Amino acid sequence: MLAADMRAIAHAFNWAEKVERLGSLEEFVASGKFLSNEQVARLAVYLRRNHEDELERPVSAHTFNRRLFAVSQFLEWASDPLNNGGDAPSDVTHLAVNIFMVSQWLNKKKLQTGPSSRQEPTTKDEIDHIIRAIGPNETGRFPEGIFSEGTRYRNFVMFLDAYNSGKRRSELLTTKVEHLPVDERYNLFYVVRQQDAPEDPRKGRPPRGKTNERFVPLADQGVLPLILRYRDAPPPIGRNSPRFTTPYLYVTADGNPVSISAADYIIKQIGKYAARAVDMDPTLDEFARAQLRKSLLSLSWHRLRHAWAERVALDLYRQHHEGAWRILREWGGWNDEKTMERYIEYARRAINYSAAERYLITSAARSERLRTFGRVEAKGKR
Repeated sequence: MLAADMRAIAHAFNWAEKVERLGSLEEFVASGKFLSNEQVARLAVYLRRNHEDELERPVSAHTFNRRLFAVSQFLEWASDPLNNGGDAPSDVTHLAVNIFMVSQWLNKKKLQTGPSSRQEPTTKDEIDHIIRAIGPNETGRFPEGIFSEGTRYRNFVMFLDAYNSGKRRSELLTTKVEHLPVDERYNLFYVVRQQDAPEDPRKGRPPRGKTNERFVPLADQGVLPLILRYRDAPPPIGRNSPRFTTPYLYVTADGNPVSISAADYIIKQIGKYAARAVDMDPTLDEFARAQLRKSLLSLSWHRLRHAWAERVALDLYRQHHEGAWRILREWGGWNDEKTMERYIEYARRAINYSAAERYLITSAARSERLRTFGRVEAKGKR
C-alpha cells in the first residue's frame, strides 16, 4: 500500500514538473502556493491514466481513488511550512481554508468503486445536457429524433415538473389538472395524499406512494408557464382536447393517463438522448465524458427527486438556517427528518464550501489592494 501511495505521489511530481511546468511540487506548495481548481482537474485526469501502459489506458476506479487520497494527504502535509522546516504561518485560517479547498476539489473527482444502494442525485452538468438534448431551442424547435411529435413536449414538461417539484413518480403520474396553479401569478402545486381513485383506470398497477398531502412551490418559477402551456394547448403540444375526459394531467395520445411502465420508458429514453448529447460535446475529456454518460444511462425519476431535495435544502438553509428542515420535510412529504439527513449534511457542507471560497476571494482581493498600496507608497517615496 505504501509503495502504491509513493508511486501516486511520484506521478503528481511528474505532472507538476513535466506537464504543468510548476517545477518541484513540494517546493511549489511549500512556498505558500496552491493548486487552482482547474489545475486539480488536470491533475486528476493525469492520475487516471496508467503511465506504464503504452496506450495510457485508465486505471481502475479503486486505484484512481487511492491515488487521489495519497496525493491529497501529501499536499496537505507539504502545505504546512512547519513540516518543511519553515516558520509557523502568519494566517492559519487562510492556510486551513486553502488546504480544505484543494482537498474538496480532489475528493470530488473520486469514482464509485462498487454498487451503491443509494441513488445519487443528478448533477447540474447532467441536467444541462438533458435540457439541451430534449428541450426546444430559442425558436421553439425540438431536436430531431427526440420522441414523437405528439409526446416530446409532454415528456419535456414531465421532466421539468419532477426536477422542480421533487414529486415521486407516483405523485407525478397522479397529478390532476385541478392540482395546478390557476395561472402564472401563483407557484404552489397541490400534491394529494395517495389513495385509490375510482376515476383512475390503472387499477392493475395503481401508482400509489407514501405521499403526505402538501403544497410545493416550483424551484424554478420560470417552468410554470411551460407546464400551463401543456395544460392549455391542444394536441400535439398539449392535452386540451374535448376527447380527453380523464382528470389526470399527463396523458397519452388517446387520452388515457400515462402508466408506470410508460413513465419508466420515458425517463430511460431521456437518459439515452442526453448520453448521446454528451458523446457530441467537444468540451469534455474522455474520462469526464465516460462518467457523465454512465450516470445519464442510469437516470430515474427518483434521482430527479434527490437533485430537487439538494437544491431546495441549500436554498432553505441559506435563508432559514436550522429552521430549514421543517420546511423541507413539509415540501418533500417526508414523515421524519431521518430520511432528510443526507440533504441536511449536503447543505451544511455546501455552505461551508461557499464560505471558504468567499474567504479566498476576499483575502486575495485584500492582498492585491495591499500590494497596490505598497507599490504606490514606494513610488511616492522615490
